[in-house]
Amino acid sequence: MQFRHTTFVIAAAGALFAGCMHSGAEAAAAGDVAIDPAVAANTVVLRVQNNHDNEMKMFWTLDGQEHYLGPVLAHHTRDFALDPSLIGNPSVTFTARRLDNSDALVRGPYQLTRGGIVGFVIPKRDLDVQKRPLVPPI
Repeated sequence: MQFRHTTFVIAAAGALFAGCMHSGAEAAAAGDVAIDPAVAANTVVLRVQNNHDNEMKMFWTLDGQEHYLGPVLAHHTRDFALDPSLIGNPSVTFTARRLDNSDALVRGPYQLTRGGIVGFVIPKRDLDVQKRPLVPPI
């Protein structure tokens, strides 16, 4: 009886391990989320390219209500599948902030269309850098 129980447990563990290693799974870099093309076709995708040296948090805003999307690692690109209820609304904005909620970078408003991709690039330079006047050489 003990032998059958042990054999069953080993077989179940092997099946579970094989399912996790299935070759149909898509590989993604750390922090990336792979969006199913069928899902992307029925919603809007926000593609964020973070060229900044810091991890950033992404938000979408509609009618003054801000909603958190998720983080984007420094020097990475991440896609977010947006809520399909946003499609057709002409006043959606997107905001990137540092983790301490400083230095907001706002883009928009956008009118989102089904199957569309909105590109959002966070520049490499510091978001809070002020342009200083050029000093002529001496």
